[in-house]
Amino acid sequence: MPPIICLHTAVKSHELCVLRLPAEEQIVADTPSMLFIMPRPFGRRPVVQLGPGDMIYWGWNDSIDVRVISLDGAEAGMIRSEHDAVPVSAEEDDRARRGIPTSAGHKALQDARLPTTKPAYTTFIADDTGRLWLRYSMAEADTVQRWSVWTLTGRRFGRVVLPRSMTLMSIAQNRAFVATRETVPGAPLAVVYKISWVPEPEADGSVALSSAIHR
Repeated sequence: MPPIICLHTAVKSHELCVLRLPAEEQIVADTPSMLFIMPRPFGRRPVVQLGPGDMIYWGWNDSIDVRVISLDGAEAGMIRSEHDAVPVSAEEDDRARRGIPTSAGHKALQDARLPTTKPAYTTFIADDTGRLWLRYSMAEADTVQRWSVWTLTGRRFGRVVLPRSMTLMSIAQNRAFVATRETVPGAPLAVVYKISWVPEPEADGSVALSSAIHR
């Protein structure tokens, strides 16, 4: 039975567990001299974000299936979508197996069955309007990161493409707050970008909104 994460809220000095989630997938090596525990490379994990109105956004990142609940446990929204699986390259698999400092951990990792695909997404952010910004997993050769933006009713509102070097921290008042290493080598730089949504034709003839993020 995997460990369980319980999110608590205090109501009149009493704790109430509003959500139970399995912990991230792990590799465990139990030897006579040590207990070695580490996150499973390319393993799946829960992602949780607190949004406006104290809404809780949560999902298990094996698939795009994000639920939104209130603090009393009532469901307030759901985002579901198909996704293209991103394969784990042989080089990524090899690096993961070689990057363990202890002999016990190294053996456990060498013997472990690692996923051949990456999770559907790596993280998501709820903006101040309640929309969900979800970042897809990237292939090793990708130079950009791809995000999709969803409403609470499960409709895709738009999409965003950012350089790989950027870390999107939060979105509020039509601004994206980003940490980047583009300008100062080796040092993080905080930048605020304005978001403009522009129509963009899809391959099937429909129209999607794409963001133009600029200072």
